[in-house]
Amino acid sequence: MSLISSTWSRLVRRGNMRHLIMTLGGQIGLTALNLATGIVTARMLGPDGRGVYAAVTLWPMLIATFGVAGTGNALIYASSQESNSRRAVAIQTALIVLAQTAIVSLIASALIPLTMQHYERSALLLSFLMIPLAFSNAAHMLFKNLFVARGDFSSFNFATILPQILFLPALCLFLYVAPTARNAILSLFSASLLGTILILPLVRKTWPPKDSKLGPKIGKLFSFSLRAAPADLSAGLAGFADKLVLVPLVSAEALGIYTVTFSFSRLIMIPSALLSTLMYSRMLGGDHQHAKAIHDLVFRAGVVLMAVTLLFLLLVDRLALTIVYGPAFGAAVIVFRILALEAAISLLSQITSQLFVAVGRPGLTSALQGLYTLGYVLGIAVFAPIYGLTGAAAVLAACSLLRCAALLMLIPRVLSMPVGRLYPTPGDIKRLLGGLR
Repeated sequence: MSLISSTWSRLVRRGNMRHLIMTLGGQIGLTALNLATGIVTARMLGPDGRGVYAAVTLWPMLIATFGVAGTGNALIYASSQESNSRRAVAIQTALIVLAQTAIVSLIASALIPLTMQHYERSALLLSFLMIPLAFSNAAHMLFKNLFVARGDFSSFNFATILPQILFLPALCLFLYVAPTARNAILSLFSASLLGTILILPLVRKTWPPKDSKLGPKIGKLFSFSLRAAPADLSAGLAGFADKLVLVPLVSAEALGIYTVTFSFSRLIMIPSALLSTLMYSRMLGGDHQHAKAIHDLVFRAGVVLMAVTLLFLLLVDRLALTIVYGPAFGAAVIVFRILALEAAISLLSQITSQLFVAVGRPGLTSALQGLYTLGYVLGIAVFAPIYGLTGAAAVLAACSLLRCAALLMLIPRVLSMPVGRLYPTPGDIKRLLGGLR
């Protein structure tokens, strides 16, 4: 008990709360912008138009995510090791990103007609026209990694939120002219491209000075990037795989409903920023017992946060979906409830995943993430055609539950410590509230 009490004291004192509040505030701001754009597109386009928008705009983000896979870690690592040749490292990384994005774009060009056969020809054409945006998105991601490599986190934060700030007014303007999926897609294209252009002065300011010696060979940098790519590819695929599988399996209307309910259910993930910051700042500084004590405390806090948030959402979900997004989306309340439960389980899994990263075993979480993604991809492919969106949501929830259980069962094997009590007691809640005060 004394270990847990002292752990919480370290977490909430020494000026940490200011950092926690700033991190949570930034996450809430970004989530609010995403929520606002989601509401506008849903209200103005309806389920069918929202589905077309989701299917078309999936491709540039997917291509860009895969195009920069591994290069962020390679850039940051090489910049720290080659302090006298950072410009060469940045240029070589840009060339790798360009080549990878071009290859992924060619693959996507072959997949678009195969996965969107039941969409109108105009949607197919828009999907192809959006492929060039992938290069702008990839450049934007590269610039953000450059900011991190140079320690310029204020520019990184600005570059992260700028596209969403530009997108909301652009979306309203384009949809005011004509509330069509095409205009919504064009507004995203314009805002994303403008966001990349506007951060170029910051890139120029942050761009490394002239090198004092020759940089590493591009093959060496590419080799490191390849080794780092699987983790990025796994994380990227996990974020897009469900929609990528659903595009050829369900109608545009069903995809629109799924996208809206999924986005709305992610509101429960907002506390993850607070919990993540709580863990990372202190877990790395001690032994396994210290890390496990922090994990147990934050996991219990997560159970409380998830229970309260879930209860609130379950009380207002049908009314909120109808009022906020429209009557057509209010009928999907069952799908939303399953996805909200899945989000809660995923957050608890994230907490335990961070424990394994802190004790130097990130490979376990990466392997489970890959199995989790593979499991729900196969599950959605089997059950979505039979049970529709309810089946797809149920598969996600089941896979998240299995991943969470597997992570907890690995604790005794990896740390040689019992899982321990994971549910909160009145004493835990009292210490939690007392620490916050």
